[in-house]
Amino acid sequence: MVGIVRSAVESPSEVARLFGLRDSPGNFFEVSKENAKAVLVSTLAHDMAYNCSLMPLADAAALAEEFIASFREDARYFTNRDPDTPPSYRSWNPVTDFTFDTGILVLSHGVVGCAWFMDED
Repeated sequence: MVGIVRSAVESPSEVARLFGLRDSPGNFFEVSKENAKAVLVSTLAHDMAYNCSLMPLADAAALAEEFIASFREDARYFTNRDPDTPPSYRSWNPVTDFTFDTGILVLSHGVVGCAWFMDED
């Protein structure tokens, strides 16, 4: 699910609620713009259940850049994966009923966004 809407919400939990995700504040971690892009590229390029290739990395990077470019430079980015977790360790706080889910929520002065992906085993 990917969307961008005008809204004056001020927390990642409120953005999650707008897009039908679980809104517990403890589920979301703020990450840098670069980390947000990395989450999107990884999730677009590889299946969450088996890490199979879904698309070329260049295509995933272009899509991630297009989404991120929709927001102002001072946008804030959030994901459900603890940024202190090593990249090889796939662990996150689920915010849907799917086996796997991850993505990016964005807060950007009156505009919010969600690029969220779900997968089943």
